[in-house]
Amino acid sequence: MRNAPRTRPLPSLTLRWLILILAAFLLLAMQRSGQLQAFGRALAQLASPVQWRLYRETIRLPASFQQLAQNRLDRERQQALLAANRQLAAENAALQETLRENQRLRRQLAYANANPRFTFQGAFVVGQVLMHEPHNFLDYIVIDAGENRGLAVGMPVLAPEGLVGRIAAVAPRTARVLLLQDVSSSVSGLTQSSRVSGQVAGAADGRLRMQFISTVDLVAVGENVVTSHLSASLPQGIPIGTVTALEEERNSTAVRAVIQPAVDARRLEAVMVIVDFDSALGAAPALVAPAPDSETP
Repeated sequence: MRNAPRTRPLPSLTLRWLILILAAFLLLAMQRSGQLQAFGRALAQLASPVQWRLYRETIRLPASFQQLAQNRLDRERQQALLAANRQLAAENAALQETLRENQRLRRQLAYANANPRFTFQGAFVVGQVLMHEPHNFLDYIVIDAGENRGLAVGMPVLAPEGLVGRIAAVAPRTARVLLLQDVSSSVSGLTQSSRVSGQVAGAADGRLRMQFISTVDLVAVGENVVTSHLSASLPQGIPIGTVTALEEERNSTAVRAVIQPAVDARRLEAVMVIVDFDSALGAAPALVAPAPDSETP
């Protein structure tokens, strides 16, 4: 069989020249007929929004860079203000603590001045064990004064509000104070209005119980209880607490007075230890607050 003749393709260069010539004739014809101008206007209309958008973005570009710089500056200023605010808050907290310390010391000084029969030794509370099971732990606080300041076992410890407890153990620079509410604590008490004496002992619920009160004694709820002259190791008249209820004892004609302690041991920060006192100068007054200071806010 004879092979069919093959059709040779036009050279690519010739084809390109033919396309360019045809395009030139087409553009020439469109220009003479006016269609080229209409095509240009249509193309301009299509490109106009894009051109306008590019123009607006070009105008906004410097403003955008300026805004970024301003935002960075604002953030730096905000960080500086936050740091200054934290510094002021820390300084304010320190000033508040200084003010409270000043008020506490002034109250102690006022109490000491009102009680010249007492010789005080001030101390700060540095530790505490409160409200544990009585058969496992004692209720006590630790203060930062000991033998180095003349403290000894049995010395009374008080705050301006009233009696805190007594020193139970002494170390060279610290001492342990057994609190009134501990179940092993006991002091002689006196109701100020009805003048009834009894033994005030600690209880596991954090309150106190005044025992050995007869049913004929007219002890009333709301009475203040102070230390009695029957206790030789304690000055008379130091506030112990306030009677909140009366309880009948089983199989007895006696009653017990429930007493809310005058001092909240959980909030104690500083105390006064009576290292010596003169019982001949009379009873101690109740809480003596310092006179208001017009410069103190």
